[in-house]
Amino acid sequence: MCPPDYFDVIYAINPWMDTSVKVNVEEAKKEWSCLVEIYKGFNIQVELLSAQKNLPDMVFSANGSFAIGDTALISSYRYKERQPEAQFHRSWFKEHGFDIQETDGITYEGEGDSLLVDQNILQGWGFRSDQAIKNVLIAAFPDYQVQMLHLIDERFYHLDTCLFPINSKLIFYYKPAFDSASIKLLNRIFTNAIAVTDKEALSFGLNSIIVGENVVLPAHAAKFAERIKSHGFHVIKAKMGEFGKSGGAVKCVTNEIW
Repeated sequence: MCPPDYFDVIYAINPWMDTSVKVNVEEAKKEWSCLVEIYKGFNIQVELLSAQKNLPDMVFSANGSFAIGDTALISSYRYKERQPEAQFHRSWFKEHGFDIQETDGITYEGEGDSLLVDQNILQGWGFRSDQAIKNVLIAAFPDYQVQMLHLIDERFYHLDTCLFPINSKLIFYYKPAFDSASIKLLNRIFTNAIAVTDKEALSFGLNSIIVGENVVLPAHAAKFAERIKSHGFHVIKAKMGEFGKSGGAVKCVTNEIW
């Protein structure tokens, strides 16, 4: 995770970002710190990247890399505004002894588009990651199956905004965000692939984290919280209102090292 010391909306690279909407940095710091405390309450080890003054989106640490075991694939960001972030992710993984893998120039935004479920890497492509990243992932993580999912709704520019995997059988997803072939693939892989409503998706309910039988989700995603409870999970609500101004929530600020 990376603290939101310099978080702001000073450019617009997705439909949620509006440079005329002011970010309350102090409130963002409170929201982020509360999320860190929630994780620590589950005995999750939280490692920190240092915030960088000219990189306001570095707080969205999920986008910088994807790591399993001792292998880390470093992102190659789509937009020039975020491209310098990659060096800080690379440095952290090098310092911690990981085998560093690169994308060889292929655009790729880490856990924003790569979600691990059992032996499947669900890989979104279309807006922030290129379809060609499939072969890079296969080479970097040969023990896993890479399942490509085409994103077609610009509001859901990363996979983690429109798909929330629970386990090898159960996922929640927003149907309009995917093309028909991807929807068929999800229903083939998962015996219980549940489509959520517009309201649930637009509240960033799918941008959540699963910890055992607990789901940490945005506090304003009330309808999705009720759905999660109906499936027997315990809900922990985290205020994420400031981060929604940039198109993110719980998962976006959390890079899980598998």
